[in-house]
Amino acid sequence: MSRILKKLYMAKDILLERISLRKELLIVLIILITILVYGEIIYLPHPFNIIIGATTIVLSFLCIIFSDVIKKLKPLGVEEDLVYILAHLRSVVTGNPPYSILFKLVGESDFYHKKYRNLFNKIYVLIKHWGYSAPDALRLVSKEAFSRVVEMFLQRLSAVIAIGADVSEYLRIEYNTLFSEYRTAYLRRIDALRVILGVYATLVGAFVFMLANFMLLGLFFGGDIDIIRTGIIGIASAELALSMLLYAFIKRGRLEHTMKIRPRIITYIKIATVGGLASAISFILILGRQFVYSLETAPILMVYIGLSFLPAGLLAKKHEGQIYEIDDFFPVFIRGYGEHLAIVPNMAESLKPILIAELGKLKKFLRNAYARLVNFIDPRIVWNYFAGETGSEMVRRGIHIFMDTVENGGDVRMAGILISDHLNDLIRLRRTMLQVFKTFESTMYLMHGAAILLLTFITKLIVVFSDILTTFVQTIPPEFAGLFHIITVPSSEVAMLTAIATFMITIANSIALMAANPGSKYAGLMFLSILMIISGITYYAGQYFMEMIISQIVGGFTSVMEFSS
Repeated sequence: MSRILKKLYMAKDILLERISLRKELLIVLIILITILVYGEIIYLPHPFNIIIGATTIVLSFLCIIFSDVIKKLKPLGVEEDLVYILAHLRSVVTGNPPYSILFKLVGESDFYHKKYRNLFNKIYVLIKHWGYSAPDALRLVSKEAFSRVVEMFLQRLSAVIAIGADVSEYLRIEYNTLFSEYRTAYLRRIDALRVILGVYATLVGAFVFMLANFMLLGLFFGGDIDIIRTGIIGIASAELALSMLLYAFIKRGRLEHTMKIRPRIITYIKIATVGGLASAISFILILGRQFVYSLETAPILMVYIGLSFLPAGLLAKKHEGQIYEIDDFFPVFIRGYGEHLAIVPNMAESLKPILIAELGKLKKFLRNAYARLVNFIDPRIVWNYFAGETGSEMVRRGIHIFMDTVENGGDVRMAGILISDHLNDLIRLRRTMLQVFKTFESTMYLMHGAAILLLTFITKLIVVFSDILTTFVQTIPPEFAGLFHIITVPSSEVAMLTAIATFMITIANSIALMAANPGSKYAGLMFLSILMIISGITYYAGQYFMEMIISQIVGGFTSVMEFSS
């Protein structure tokens, strides 16, 4: 009977998952159809209803084609917070505290997601204030778990405590099992991410080729300027929407903590960002109009905006590199510190010998911590400031787990080893993710430059040939002029449309890089700055080389016309 119930329960989960997926797809389709219908009902201007329709169709096809890959980019079954909680419990349980204290420590740790904190707080309240036994509290709260993995973990823990088995050994086995699942799922997600990023990089070039063909066909087969306008803005909007889709679906790890105590460099980054934004807006408001409406001077505006955000970007990359270095040295430090503290139960005296070792940028913060400890400041406050000043989320969590172990009489040597091994495993996974991102980053810089170069080639070609064909039509008899249906393209409008499309493509590629970056959230400033500078340089280079090519073509064409006359 129990086997039948189990199969029915599994069938229910599968059915609910499929219903949920169909429901999500149905909601997406309803939203897309509503956008299309709404655009037609309110009679949007001619280019914009086509832009909305084209963007919607492109995104719909992408969602359908890559739905299986996108599902793999959703949060993992075994989340990072869960493996941290297991490491937390393994470390503190070495001191044999009451079970209610174990759950209270997890519930009060503000770096865990709210759903985990609420769950463990409920267990603590049931044990401490309502008189439930630990097994009963775990069993009751497991029914409210938000995932099957957490539910089964709590139920197994309830059974282990009820029969009086070794909780420490159970947590060790549970940690090894779930972390193995987490590692497998993480690597699978990286493989899916590699496919998605490769597709995006390919589409960057494909979009520009589509735009080039669209614009050239419109030029030589006749039509209206709205064809070029719709093509440029529509393709740029589709790429921007695709990058936002990437940003929404890719789950990024947290490199920086969210504590109130933060590194001073973050303040400098914010000041530089505000200054760069103010400089860019001022330049656009004062001189932007004349720059945007000119194919020759628009690159100056792009390079200026890129240079305005470059100081903030450089500070952000410096901050990111510092956290990477701190994270690399912290597992070595916490392992050694745990061993020293187990022999000499004095935090300041145990820390002093470690200051001699090579610990990179971490040593500066350890010296500050040592100075506070020898001045008899509360160790919890000292290490809280230490974690805050490093800016690292890994350091914050590792120090918090270590201090909980110390305050609850745990085995500090074992805690240092557990935290060190746990963080080293996470760092190795992050390096794999970082390797994928670095490949995508270098590819995107090349593809972005090539895309902007091709775009400027085509727009300059359209303007020049439009002028040439218009002049040619005026020189032939009227009865033959009707054979040439061409678009008369004002150079100022093409320059404006090209500049707008370049800005949109640059922002789209910056968002895509931010989505794939496992590092600092401020690194987007660096991506925007580099891409904007690349846009300006390639924009200018495209204009320059096209002027040289066209001058030779026009010179030859003029010679032929003079010879024929």
